[in-house]
Amino acid sequence: MLAKPEIHHIKHLREKKGLSLSEIVRRTGFNWKTVKKYADGDISVRQKMKRKRGMMEEEGYGQSFVISFLFKAFKQVYEFSIVILPFSSSLILH
Repeated sequence: MLAKPEIHHIKHLREKKGLSLSEIVRRTGFNWKTVKKYADGDISVRQKMKRKRGMMEEEGYGQSFVISFLFKAFKQVYEFSIVILPFSSSLILH
C-alpha cells in the first residue's frame, strides 16, 4: 500500500493532468497494477481510527471512571488531613 502523498500524486496526474497509466508508471516508477488501482479506482484515502483496547476500556473503566475515582480519593485524603492536622493560625505566613 502506498502512502497518502503518493496516492494523491497518482490521482493528481490522472485526473488533473490527464496522463495515461503508462505515462504515470514511467514518471512514478510504480507497478502498472498499483497505478491503475489508485488512479482509476474509487479508493478513499482516509485514516482509520483505532479503537482503544485494554482492560480499562473493555471493562468500562474509561476516563470518567478514573477521574471520579481520583476525585473521591483526594477528597478522602483532604478530609482525613483536616481531622489529623487541625488548622493553626500560627502557621499562616505573612
